[in-house]
Amino acid sequence: MPTEISLVLFGVLLYLFSNILKYSRLLLAFSFLFFLISSFHSPKTDELLTIEHNEPYEGEITVVSDLQKTSYYNQYVFELNNNKRIQARFTQEFPLDYGAVCHFNGELTPPNGPSNPGQFDYPNFLEKQGMIALTNDPKISNCHSKSYLSYLYNLRTKLINYVEATYEEETVAWLKALLFGDRSELHDEVVEAFQFWNISHLLAISGLHVAFFIGFVYVVLHFIFRLPNEYIKWCLLVIIPIYIFVAGANPPVLRAGLMAVLILIFSMIQRRVDTTDVISVVLILILWFDPFLIYQLAFQFSFVVTLSLILSKHLLFQDHWILISLKVSIISQLAILPLQFDHFYFTNVLSFLANLIFVPYYTFFVIPVSLVLLIFIWFPPYFNQMVESAYLIVQEQVHSFVVKLDEPFIAAWVVGDVHLITVVAFYFLFILMMRTWDLGKLKVAAICGCLAISVFFVEQFAPYFDQTFKMTVLDVGQAESLVVELPKREAVFVIDVGEQLSYPFGEEDHRNYHNVIKPYLWSNGISQVDALFISHFDYDHVASAQLLVNDFRPSYIFSHPYIEDQTYLDESSMEKFIPLYEGVSFNLSGAQFYVLAPEGTEQESSNSENELSNVFILEVEGYQALFTGDMYESAEHKLIEKFDLSGVEFLKVAHHGSETSTHEQFLKAIDPNTAVISVGRNNRYNHPDSDVYERLISEGIEVFRTDENGAIIIKIRNGQSTISPFIP
Repeated sequence: MPTEISLVLFGVLLYLFSNILKYSRLLLAFSFLFFLISSFHSPKTDELLTIEHNEPYEGEITVVSDLQKTSYYNQYVFELNNNKRIQARFTQEFPLDYGAVCHFNGELTPPNGPSNPGQFDYPNFLEKQGMIALTNDPKISNCHSKSYLSYLYNLRTKLINYVEATYEEETVAWLKALLFGDRSELHDEVVEAFQFWNISHLLAISGLHVAFFIGFVYVVLHFIFRLPNEYIKWCLLVIIPIYIFVAGANPPVLRAGLMAVLILIFSMIQRRVDTTDVISVVLILILWFDPFLIYQLAFQFSFVVTLSLILSKHLLFQDHWILISLKVSIISQLAILPLQFDHFYFTNVLSFLANLIFVPYYTFFVIPVSLVLLIFIWFPPYFNQMVESAYLIVQEQVHSFVVKLDEPFIAAWVVGDVHLITVVAFYFLFILMMRTWDLGKLKVAAICGCLAISVFFVEQFAPYFDQTFKMTVLDVGQAESLVVELPKREAVFVIDVGEQLSYPFGEEDHRNYHNVIKPYLWSNGISQVDALFISHFDYDHVASAQLLVNDFRPSYIFSHPYIEDQTYLDESSMEKFIPLYEGVSFNLSGAQFYVLAPEGTEQESSNSENELSNVFILEVEGYQALFTGDMYESAEHKLIEKFDLSGVEFLKVAHHGSETSTHEQFLKAIDPNTAVISVGRNNRYNHPDSDVYERLISEGIEVFRTDENGAIIIKIRNGQSTISPFIP
């Protein structure tokens, strides 16, 4: 979301604030004044990233965050003397107080940017939090001073320590997520399942948790301590700010907590206030103290959903509670639909049902029992053990059910990266739908709702009218993966789904698939692949094939026929398997395939997977691309002896540019216009070989490398090719 949008929000919401008091004209003038001030106060993210390479830095820093733990490191946010921020990572736990001023000696490192379309943009992520660089294990010394907020964060740390000393590991993970805003210890499969069903807000502290906490405190003070309402309000005004920081002070907690505080204050001075004004004031206050929060997804989701429900209050509370819950779920999901497509490229069309089931479960069981368990840390052990056992039994059963639901195809609606015009059109129609619904014009509301949804269908089906033939060589490091899209998206093929070998060897690692391949497909609105081609069964070409089969359901899986004891594909996937060998040719959705290797005769057992690589020509509308797997020079000699390869225009260089292939006679025989080498940065094999690279250049071939250029996108239309490296 660009900075200009935050400026508009400041102006509009400050105008709404003017309705709280009587002198609206005077406050309207103040609104415009504050709008102008906010234009200077708002963050200019395009001016932040000034660190282009590793730079040493020594000087004083201020700690401006609480300790944040991940599976791999502990981190803080530091503010430098120039008011710019950095993210500091420590491999060992390093306790620092919020607001402490320390001497810093370390190296500032720029974050690595994305090298593929659809890939997570980490520099942009840091930039929108006001951070300019990373630093790893810097030397911190001579710390002094600290903020008053550090006492609240220290209280949070002590409570977490009590919880860890009292309960089992599984219980601790849930309590840290639901009560302290730290879900780093939850199982990945649970988090992923909740994210898929759009109910991950239940795993973090949200407005629901804050509302229940306030209700819980009210019940205790009213029914147990018998305090009158006026005293209870004063107690809540003290307790809620403390709770905000103990709970981690994330945007939903800030929003819900500050709204509760304002409503309490207005009730104590006996003044009626519109809830839209309250949320507007809270938005202004939060952004005034931390303007970068407007870029955070949790902030956007929290305010958009809450405002939508507030404006829809006349549509709610008029039906049975089931219908009310259904309305709340549908309105909430529609309100954030463009944000979901913008950030995740898909939405779950059945998520409203999941929310309908799990919101009550968390409201009436999980959150109350979690609070009880927190209180019971000061009780004798048999109390908390009894409650903990029941809690874990129910939690494990419910969440194992969610995980077993898997990710049904019918639930995921993949649209891809949406255009700003589409977002504007949707919100215009969505607001019109809500307005006509509120007025009781149900037919008009239904039409507006259908039109609002249809704008995303237009975006989704646009590629089916595009005459472009497109090939994308993804940057997957020292591995390979290519995506082929036929004109009018008649079919989508994936060639190899490889992973890099990483230490410790033998452990499964699907980073390429989760971080590059799947995001690329989804960002382009691709939810199904027609065929998967596996050049050979080496880890760097096939490691994540089963994941792609599970998620994108290809109709065909092609590879060489000499497979023995492979462990990458399960039995059901192998039912789709079709062997390819020399002499086989076929047409698939308008694309012609000519298989050149391996030979169809029985291969020697000593042959390596590289020697068995499928080599084939893909021809679309006269354009020929040669895919070579990891074939050796011996195979190249056989190819130029048996086949006429003079029509090849694109060459996928074999074996990451190793010296084992791409010899001079082979290049002269095919004489391609373009060659792409899929190779990892600073790889331990020193690929591509310098002789091979120079040979390609000397032949007049335009060469691209994924380690230098990132993903390479080749578009062919009307016989003309355009090559676009992701990193110019």
